[in-house]
Amino acid sequence: LLSKVCSGYSPDRYVYVSLGGPQLEDQRLVHHRLGIKTLVSLEADAVVYERQLFNLRPSFIECRNESTADFVRDFDAFTNLHENQEFIIWLDYACANERREQLIEYQTLLGRLQDQDIIKITMNANPSTLGERRSGERHEDAQMRCLEVLRRQLDSYLPESLEPTEMTSCGFVPILCNAIKKASLNAVQNTPRFQPVPLGIFVYQDGYHQMLTITVRLIKKADVNPFIEKLKLLGWDYLPSNWDEVTRIRVPNLTAQERLFIEGLLFSKELEAIHEELPFRFHAKGEESLKILEEYARHYRRYPSYFQVVL
Repeated sequence: LLSKVCSGYSPDRYVYVSLGGPQLEDQRLVHHRLGIKTLVSLEADAVVYERQLFNLRPSFIECRNESTADFVRDFDAFTNLHENQEFIIWLDYACANERREQLIEYQTLLGRLQDQDIIKITMNANPSTLGERRSGERHEDAQMRCLEVLRRQLDSYLPESLEPTEMTSCGFVPILCNAIKKASLNAVQNTPRFQPVPLGIFVYQDGYHQMLTITVRLIKKADVNPFIEKLKLLGWDYLPSNWDEVTRIRVPNLTAQERLFIEGLLFSKELEAIHEELPFRFHAKGEESLKILEEYARHYRRYPSYFQVVL
């Protein structure tokens, strides 16, 4: 997405901020893919921060030993250091019991951004984090209890009309989407000339947890339609038409041999024919297996490669 949004502009135009983790892989990839050199990593954990300083590469990454809350609170001072630059900020949240605080941080930060700035928020969308079903507890009672926990967590970001039956993996996603939408609209109440435009809404599995991630760009209302048309022409196929249109990423975990076999056939034949030639399946049900292959074909260029290395 960023390679399309930032195409045609100097990398010096942008400031990239995210939670880089001990290896700072995120910042490294952004620099190598986009050429951006103003890179900032936020890290509240002092132990991880020290590891970042040891692993620093490229050397010009600015590692800040502060939380996202600290960053949002002091954002005005941060903007003074980067005048005439546009911000790309990724708030990558993992903690499931701080959803309301995360939405408030996101809303506050978005409200301080300017035209063309980009913000991405990632939140835990696993309903089991609201509470596991207790021994002997009826399913309906467990769902009601989870709904009460969610009401306490999200408070005013929730619609009044919610049913306990929505406390499922599928039902939880649109609830969070609408909470982020509400936070986004709240953020621009005092700047009506701006519109927060969702550029990508994705759900994916991160180990045990389902995650939701939404990328939003702040755009002057008069410029929204031209920008969207340009993004479509550039081939961005994941532009949602509304805040509820979610793209689920479900790619298989392939071995190197499996990947080479599939990519040797990819696009030379119809996917149904390739699926028939596979000497293995991704799912016991043939229809589900084909869907997973179709998902891989959709994302294969961005599919990461992992190799075991013994040092």
